[in-house]
Amino acid sequence: MDIFKPAKWILLALCLMLLASYLIKIDNLPFIRLDDGELLQLSANFSTHGYLGSEMMNSGHQENLYYHVHPPLYYIVNGLVFKLTGIGILQSRLVSLLAALTIIVLTFLLSGKLLKLPLSHNNFLLLAVFFLSTPIFFVLARSNRPEMLALAFILMAILSYSHYLETKRTTPLIISGLCCGLAFTTQFYAIFVVLFLSISQLIDRLRSWRRLFLFSAAAALPTLCYGLWITRDFPAFIYQLFIARYAAASTNIINIFARYQHFFLSFETINTTIFFLLSLLSIFWIKIGKGEKRPWMIPTQPLMFILCFLAVFIFIPVLNKYYYVIILPFIYLFYIYALNQKHNHFFLLLISLYLIINLGGLGIYWHKYKNFDYNAYGKRVLASLPPPGNFSLLASPSLYPALRDYQFYAFNNGSIIAPGQTYEGLKARLDKLKVKYVIYQEYNEKLYAKLDYINQFLQQDCRLVAIIQDPYYGSEGLKKDNYIKIYSIIAR
Repeated sequence: MDIFKPAKWILLALCLMLLASYLIKIDNLPFIRLDDGELLQLSANFSTHGYLGSEMMNSGHQENLYYHVHPPLYYIVNGLVFKLTGIGILQSRLVSLLAALTIIVLTFLLSGKLLKLPLSHNNFLLLAVFFLSTPIFFVLARSNRPEMLALAFILMAILSYSHYLETKRTTPLIISGLCCGLAFTTQFYAIFVVLFLSISQLIDRLRSWRRLFLFSAAAALPTLCYGLWITRDFPAFIYQLFIARYAAASTNIINIFARYQHFFLSFETINTTIFFLLSLLSIFWIKIGKGEKRPWMIPTQPLMFILCFLAVFIFIPVLNKYYYVIILPFIYLFYIYALNQKHNHFFLLLISLYLIINLGGLGIYWHKYKNFDYNAYGKRVLASLPPPGNFSLLASPSLYPALRDYQFYAFNNGSIIAPGQTYEGLKARLDKLKVKYVIYQEYNEKLYAKLDYINQFLQQDCRLVAIIQDPYYGSEGLKKDNYIKIYSIIAR
């Protein structure tokens, strides 16, 4: 696409400013939430002790040794980073940040492989601005979550497979299969790319069963390692992944439409969804204007990847809105394809509006959370506690990075707050875990307001020792001016 020189300089300046925003206050924005503490402990344990366990979530089903919240690769990579750089919030987010920048480059390379677009400065700048200006991409690029690493492996698999189609050499095919396996051992839903590339080979007229076997073997290698880890305590895997999550009950075909509706039309994703549909219409309209006999023939590979991704969630019951980042590269490939069509001035105006909306959303996000200071919050809580000793704390997982020198248990531990729990059961469990202090945030108080056994325990068995007012933390980022109550359990 031709861009006037002033516009190109504006795009370059915008890219640099957006990139700078990705590199500052990484340890405070996004604000520290439940997942940050829970998942940080996994990598910290791997870094220091060599196992992937979470003591805070131990319910008696080996969570302290084998925690199956997700496949393990992301937490292993994070643990290796911790070994090199130390343990902390900033360090826990570096893998996602580096993967995010890699994703931009890989998507640019795919635009040349899949769509045969020129690998020009213009197209790279446009793709970079699309990604860097998108709020959900910004959040996940600086979060302790596995989505970005999984997406980087997915794109590497597709890029390697595209290179195999051009050269028919075995090496890129093996690399593609290996990347598929690495993606699957990072996030379960990445099975969609394994299925897609396997089907692509099966329908290839020039397919080679030997090469299909090599691809499958390469994909199976990381999965086999994962399987061997699972078999070290298979009952723990079954309990944590299926029984504790009520997986069977949540797999309900009736809810599939509602699941997809929320995925595409949530507050964080609706803007991109609308402009994705407009890009398809724009391409269709241009083809009609050119008098093409089959104007519906648009680039099919990116669309097929999206459809394969969505098909997986017919069987996987959770379609988290954050997973939307997985389809962003394929949506942006349509954007860049539409912008490269001649006389597509209408879509150029639409995409300018899209960028303005994204930049506005990113600006609002920065304005809302720019003053969050987790270190100051942690120090205020620490000042109200005695030094670590032969006792445990019960608190929200978001406090773990600040309190990880203590023996720490999480409220959402399935053996503490659970369906069917009672006042006597809670007392007995906390006594067994040697819990001496309960840190009860505003978020916890509202979340568990209907659980009478917690309120009864706090009133009858605890003494309030401190109330901390914090402008930012205590409500999981939902509001300002929060309170945190620290209780000491009365000796029995």
